[in-house]
Amino acid sequence: MPTDVFSGEVELTLSHYSVDNVVTVNIENNSKIEVFVEDIYIDLDHERYRYSYKGRIMPQETLTHQFHVTTPALQGTYPLTAAVSYLNEGRLLSLKHAAVFNYLENSPADDTCTAESVNTKNSGYIKVKSSNPHSVELILPDELVVMSRTLSSEYALYKVKSLTKGLKNKYPYFAYIEDIRYAKHRTSLCKGYINVDSLSSRRGAVPPYVLLLLSAVFLCVIYFNLMPKAVTLTRYASRMFLVTFSYYLLQNIDSFLDFTLNYIGNYSYHYLVTIALNNFRGSNYSYFFQYFVDLYMAVCLVVTFPYLYYYDNNKAIDQDKYVSLLRSICSVPGIFINKTVYWNKYSKLGMLTYMIKLFYIPYLTSWVINNTIHQNNLTMNFHWGYTAVNEYLTALFIYIDTVVFSFGYIIESKMLRNEIKSAEPTAIGWIVCLWCYPPFNQLSFKIFDYGVIDMTYPRWVVNIVIGLITLLWGIFAWASVTLGAKASNLTNRGIVRRGPYKYVRHPAYTAKIIVWFLQGIFLSQYSLGILLGFTLIYVLRAITEERHLSLDENYLDYKKSVKWKFIPKII
Repeated sequence: MPTDVFSGEVELTLSHYSVDNVVTVNIENNSKIEVFVEDIYIDLDHERYRYSYKGRIMPQETLTHQFHVTTPALQGTYPLTAAVSYLNEGRLLSLKHAAVFNYLENSPADDTCTAESVNTKNSGYIKVKSSNPHSVELILPDELVVMSRTLSSEYALYKVKSLTKGLKNKYPYFAYIEDIRYAKHRTSLCKGYINVDSLSSRRGAVPPYVLLLLSAVFLCVIYFNLMPKAVTLTRYASRMFLVTFSYYLLQNIDSFLDFTLNYIGNYSYHYLVTIALNNFRGSNYSYFFQYFVDLYMAVCLVVTFPYLYYYDNNKAIDQDKYVSLLRSICSVPGIFINKTVYWNKYSKLGMLTYMIKLFYIPYLTSWVINNTIHQNNLTMNFHWGYTAVNEYLTALFIYIDTVVFSFGYIIESKMLRNEIKSAEPTAIGWIVCLWCYPPFNQLSFKIFDYGVIDMTYPRWVVNIVIGLITLLWGIFAWASVTLGAKASNLTNRGIVRRGPYKYVRHPAYTAKIIVWFLQGIFLSQYSLGILLGFTLIYVLRAITEERHLSLDENYLDYKKSVKWKFIPKII
């Protein structure tokens, strides 16, 4: 039976078989991306046979290698292990498959074993049941190590630890028992799976009750107007309430959604909430809570007040969008008293801005941290070669984009001239934008998923395409860098006319769409339907963005000077 591994976007299948003294190993890449393979090796009768491949397997390709082995001294059955080491997100991982090698005759051992499948975090326990647990040996991936072993009369219990961090992976593992009887080598073999989730489950260091207490204090400053002449304090309190309450909300929303599942039995609700829970508890939020949110809150608590006092103290308080939003929230009880609620254009802008930041900041900060780790791993394991250089540059360009946009969402400052002037006012504008991000993109593009493009091209054609893709990602990063501190979705923070924006109004969208078509047509990474879906959504994004930005006279001016949306002189 073949062995599969699922890790990030990598999906490999490893199998092997033997005829006489020739062992054939097959590695099938079922992923949508290329996989860099370092080594292939087999272990037989305490001998290791290694092949240093150091190359890539294209999507849906199979790599085959044959080993000529020395036959064992004794006839019988031996454990035969095949292994492949490969790079995933710059990390060196491994996949192993075990089977029996029969020399002259099949000789199974009398003692058998049963390997249990388990789920674990950074460390956990593997239990192998056997009539002879003292003789049980494990075959584990290289990044899993045995810390200890406990034996009983019925099983062997192994404590194992993952050497990789920040990764979810499903590994097969094997256990075997071997002995020698009547001048014959005998073996029995069993297989289990271990799901390793080394993503951090920590959701920030600040307890929920502390966050609620801080939120209540800041809200009271606004609600009771405790210091009406202390304008800076009021503006500071409005921002700190949003920071502390958002921390609490993101920290506990998964528990709330989980709780509702006990009382709402609707199948569609359960399906959608399960998707949301997987998102909130997955890698898109893991690094945000592990490395960012506590530092961010501490910096905001310390830095925001002096910044507002010394550098941003000339704004009328009734024109402050965050103060207006908090006043609107505090006026909600007025519905039951005088049937009025405080609401104006600044309240609306504050609400939309808050929603944008609440959605994007956790994602972008997690992606930046993940991409930092990924880029570092790529650097540490760098191999000179045409494909390797292109892969490295592509990852670097995407890393640059996430850093720029993350900064744009986190920092809004008068000094940087990137204050949010307006936010997308229409539902359709929000829908087509959020359509492209998790958890919505888990569902949103399924309706387009048909018509797989399955064609092969000469290697020189593929190499040209890979170079074009890298160039386009470079243009994409150039567009992001040009936006600088003004980079963010669904907002108007001032019109940019430099860089690629001198030639077309949507250079990043153009680069992305062409990249996806090249990947779909030449690398078989996307179906025809998905490509059409990508194009439709990004055209709609361009249309809704321009309709929003055209409310600004400066943008109307810009449209007159830059007439082309996507491709100069064409469209």
